[in-house]
Amino acid sequence: QPAAAFVHLTHILDDLRSSHKDSHEQIGNESIRLETETALRLRNYCAWLMGDWSDMETIIRNFKRARELQVQRENGSRSSTTMTMMAALCLPGGAGLRVDKVTTPVPQPLAGWVQIQVKAFGLNRTERLVLDKGNVFSWPIKELALAPIRPLINGIECVGIVTAVGPSLGSDETGSSRFKAGTKVMACASSLGRGIDGTHAEYVVVPVGSVVPIPDDCALSWRQLAALPLSYGTAAGSLDAMDCREGDTVLIRGGTTALGLAAISLAKHTLNCTVIASSRRASSTELLKQTGADVVLVEPQVREPLRQLYPQGVDCVLECIGEATLKDSLRCVRPKGVLCQTGALKHVENFSLHVLGEIPSSVKVTCYESDGLTGAVLAPLLERLLNAIQQGKLSIPLDPTEFSLAQYEAAMAFLDSKDRKGKVVVTVPERKKGEYLTKKWAAFDIQNAECASYSMKQIRVRLQMILRSKETH
Repeated sequence: QPAAAFVHLTHILDDLRSSHKDSHEQIGNESIRLETETALRLRNYCAWLMGDWSDMETIIRNFKRARELQVQRENGSRSSTTMTMMAALCLPGGAGLRVDKVTTPVPQPLAGWVQIQVKAFGLNRTERLVLDKGNVFSWPIKELALAPIRPLINGIECVGIVTAVGPSLGSDETGSSRFKAGTKVMACASSLGRGIDGTHAEYVVVPVGSVVPIPDDCALSWRQLAALPLSYGTAAGSLDAMDCREGDTVLIRGGTTALGLAAISLAKHTLNCTVIASSRRASSTELLKQTGADVVLVEPQVREPLRQLYPQGVDCVLECIGEATLKDSLRCVRPKGVLCQTGALKHVENFSLHVLGEIPSSVKVTCYESDGLTGAVLAPLLERLLNAIQQGKLSIPLDPTEFSLAQYEAAMAFLDSKDRKGKVVVTVPERKKGEYLTKKWAAFDIQNAECASYSMKQIRVRLQMILRSKETH
């Protein structure tokens, strides 16, 4: 209930300001700083879920304040056991992306958040928007790109292992108690990489509401799991938004996108639909048919050949390309059929759509935004997907090309490659034991336990344990 939570968090912030005379200038008490940062971050997260950007000035001010408090907290926690991590940074001003060693501490979970050691993450075209030098036409990432105190980390989704859990926020309704260190999870939230540091890093902290546990008996690899959250979650939500039913005829416009491939697979193998898919390249025909398409049409010649096959039009059209093909796609829908726009690959300058005259009579138009992909939505979907995969009804359209985090820029460029054959996934390699970087000494990883910040005396004791144990570390 993001709207109610937003109001409640606003009251908390007002109380903090009046009690401690914050007024966005200075907070002397460390615990008050942490409470304020938590409330600001969670309220921005609620704003994302509501999609209300009417007061962008306040959003940016709160965003900057949360970042300032985060930097203060991290600077105050710096010690000789501070660990660094590798991450994909979005440089201020939308100048582009680079992979760099982040010298700030590995992020620690706030109340109601969990820390995840990232094992793999899928790449999405929305994450490419930050590469376009601020030329963004969707949510105003451009404005926020100018606002950070330090660069944001990119990334919307990931899979990995919980390494720390923040305290519960109020009651256990936050779900913190569901997660313990060592739990395999997937995480997905559209605010990640925008208002909150994202998932393209070795570690990330995420609100528990966007985290889903992965069953212990799941046999899928990290790469396979990383292909699921955003693509399949958005595809399932889009088909549901169109009330797509078993046996319907569905056109997937932009079938070779990660969203398109997931939608083809779901429509064909879970709903038994007749699927028509489009692509810019005739060479993609085999890929689309292997995924589940019955008919493949090559852009831009789609409406006429489709009307020859289905003179009345199709039941549902999922528009994954956007404004460039939207008006043509509307003419592919049968009377009382539905079009859902979910993708936005290309922006058309000065685009407009007249309801009377350009939307065919009785054709219904809707959209689906991934902001709604909370943990509560993803959990039953994950269960359904894993069952279908186990039964052999569903395959994961995963590109066989493997990339590591150090090859991040090459992986991003590969999104537009004509050789791409599915979802592009980046893996985050395991660190070697003792490779946790610090200023003066290493905090050791003992018997596969996660690294912790030890005092000098504790480190001496553990070093003695290693020497006595005759084990190799």
